[in-house]
Amino acid sequence: MVSRYTIPNGANCIAGVIALHEISAADLRTARAVNLPAQSYTPAQMIDALKHVAADNDITLDPITAAPDAAIQSIVDSWPGRMKAVRAQQPGLLEDQSLDDVIQDYIDRFEI
Repeated sequence: MVSRYTIPNGANCIAGVIALHEISAADLRTARAVNLPAQSYTPAQMIDALKHVAADNDITLDPITAAPDAAIQSIVDSWPGRMKAVRAQQPGLLEDQSLDDVIQDYIDRFEI
């Protein structure tokens, strides 16, 4: 089985927390936990997106190599591979359009 990992856009997370702060208690009802929208990706998809965005930005990457570590893998395997964000279909809770966008936003915000 290929592992998938949920990767949110940091800016969308901040916008989501602010939007949730503005939602009335009545609209949230009794359940206060809300998963913010995010997409999930395989490690291969992450590497492909990173290479693509790096090339578009004239960024040279060091070689990317797989170095499995059983201790780290056991932690990562406990994370959900996908999350449903049904309750996050609220105004102001933005869903990432692509991993390329998440990476590009990071580059732009941190002036890499």
